[in-house]
Amino acid sequence: MRRAALLALWCLTACGRSEPIPPVRPLDSTMTIEDGGVYCRSACPGLPPGLKTPLLRVQGGVILHWPACEGCLRLTVDRRLSDFTSVKFEGNAWDVTLAGGLCLEEAQFDDDLPENARQRIHVKIDPRGNSVTHRFEVDTGIIRNAEITLSGSVSAKEMSFLLGRALGLDKSTDQINSIMSFPNSQRTSPGENDQTSLRALYGPPALWCTN
Repeated sequence: MRRAALLALWCLTACGRSEPIPPVRPLDSTMTIEDGGVYCRSACPGLPPGLKTPLLRVQGGVILHWPACEGCLRLTVDRRLSDFTSVKFEGNAWDVTLAGGLCLEEAQFDDDLPENARQRIHVKIDPRGNSVTHRFEVDTGIIRNAEITLSGSVSAKEMSFLLGRALGLDKSTDQINSIMSFPNSQRTSPGENDQTSLRALYGPPALWCTN
């Protein structure tokens, strides 16, 4: 068994923001979980070449990333959320982007996200606003799970942006080629820059994060 220190990252309000995303605000730096079952480690030495959309990084320069050796990411939606179609549609759009070393399953209804869940992005209702929170290992940047909260129905553009954050992309300034320039993006789905950066991170032809 291995104890992995986790932080919650990027509890950000995404509605209508045009200013830079605020710095990392850990919600609870003392959270720990017991790892069990299949476990893999991955090393991500520096930034991969050819990035077009920035990647999420934490203090010390560690890059947040999903471990490709633990299989596809599950995308689950709280049963109380009425906007399931938007999540499913935008999830499918990002699945095309992730073709290679990592895949994203089609959205399904499921219960709340346990803190020790792995390889899972969960979308739920939260009246406090729209946000993305990652639980990750401090020393490696390996993401264990991510939670997207929605205060209500959102546009396709914002849903796609939030999924991009959950997958590990940071804010972009390219309004034409990246959905991550939200709310100023001219797109409603992932752009060429977003595809380029995620493929640089997760392959093909070769995984930059080695398992």
